[in-house]
Amino acid sequence: MKYFWASLALAGSALPASAQVADQLDCIATGYSAEQKAVLDAYVAAFEISDMDIKDRPLEVLAIIDERALECASEYGWSEEASEAAGLYQFSDLTADSIAQKHPEAKVVLDKIDTELPDAERERFWSIMTSATGAAGTEFQPTNADFMFIGTTILRFSPGISEDEQNIVGSLIGMEALLRHTEATFSEL
Repeated sequence: MKYFWASLALAGSALPASAQVADQLDCIATGYSAEQKAVLDAYVAAFEISDMDIKDRPLEVLAIIDERALECASEYGWSEEASEAAGLYQFSDLTADSIAQKHPEAKVVLDKIDTELPDAERERFWSIMTSATGAAGTEFQPTNADFMFIGTTILRFSPGISEDEQNIVGSLIGMEALLRHTEATFSEL
């Protein structure tokens, strides 16, 4: 689950955003030129889990997203921090889309965590992820019990998967946590 914890290091809280926030975040998901859209689509098509290292983020994709974030900031009066959160949200969304498209079984596990996990366990699951990222404003190192809980939760909804498949599922879960974190951060700005 190496990539899971790497992506988790970027992730955060699982708070839903208001409809207004969702509408504003839609701005950064749309409005690209055909040429820009082709670059973003190529990123989604080419992305691999092993590309999750922050230093390997494609600069052209980030530049396109940053440009769109500035346009949306002008339209909605976003602060610089809000623009950065929206840009990270869009990049994370593209990455999560790529993982889900290439590995639909990972999306099934994520959906089951959100729909079939009892409320208390689901809250614990996302709380561990939030705390592990420092998004809650604290330094937190997951305990062995936390690692076991996350791992057994994933395996509960995908029994018998290989370590590579666990990394894929964990990476998608980490990207989802990052989406939730940046959405929550954006809503506070």
